[in-house]
Amino acid sequence: MVENHGIGARRQAVIFEEPPTGGFSRAIWLEYANRQTFKGDESGEFPHEVGLFLSYPPEDVKGFIDYRANNFKCTGPWKVYGDEGKARSLFAKYKKCTEIYCALWQSGSKLEQLAVAV
Repeated sequence: MVENHGIGARRQAVIFEEPPTGGFSRAIWLEYANRQTFKGDESGEFPHEVGLFLSYPPEDVKGFIDYRANNFKCTGPWKVYGDEGKARSLFAKYKKCTEIYCALWQSGSKLEQLAVAV
């Protein structure tokens, strides 16, 4: 088997490895990974690892990359390769939240009223 040492492979390795010891927090490590991710690669494609920065579960991001967007268990805002039950529950919450906010928006609520800190 030929090893892929391209930019995409290096980027994926950085994203999924644990932060090194010596005071690096996960947030700092992800910031470093973010910088590696958005350097781009020779294919010109958008990096799939961006799902991590959108709070997709890491096992789903990795599954998407490893299976090339095939063999997923279910789909919603993203393709699920990990815990299907947990993902379906989260998708239902997102849908309900979207319905509530759309109704509020349509009833005249201003954006400033709808924006909340998480």
